[in-house]
Amino acid sequence: TMVQLTHALTTDWSLRIAGNYLDLDRPYKYSNVLLNDKTTGAGQAFFGVLENFYESWSGVVQVDGKVKTGSIGHELIFGYSPQRIVYDEYRAFPGGAAFNVYNPTALPEPFAALGALRRSTFTNRSSFVMDRVTLSEQWQAIVGTRYNDYLQTFTGQPDYDKTKVTPTVGLVFKPQP
Repeated sequence: TMVQLTHALTTDWSLRIAGNYLDLDRPYKYSNVLLNDKTTGAGQAFFGVLENFYESWSGVVQVDGKVKTGSIGHELIFGYSPQRIVYDEYRAFPGGAAFNVYNPTALPEPFAALGALRRSTFTNRSSFVMDRVTLSEQWQAIVGTRYNDYLQTFTGQPDYDKTKVTPTVGLVFKPQP
């Protein structure tokens, strides 16, 4: 599901709000049959079950506009963008059973109860600002910065928690036709 709203605040400034949500449940049962010996018919069957739950949401709030300071033009962008993903996984690997293709017998019920929850979460919150400075018809400078606050957790593992500021600097030359 995605929703977006864009609103003109003035002739030179606008506001954009957007959001996205996804929810997914994916059960998965499997079996794997190995024939170990063609002559005797001996083999092994393996069973498993895996259930995944995935939830994701993200959004952005952004204000952009134009201003002039004398002969220099500015195209400014200010924004905030959160994102969160939760991934839950249940596993069960009850093992396997020996069989013989030449002397078939019923195999045991393969799908045991699901195991313990393994959860992974990813959260990122970022703020950003950018200015495209028009110096002349041919020259522009791009300056900006982005702040990210990143956290990832995983059941049974230490958290990964980092913040980072990333600058952006650029110079654009547009040749005359």
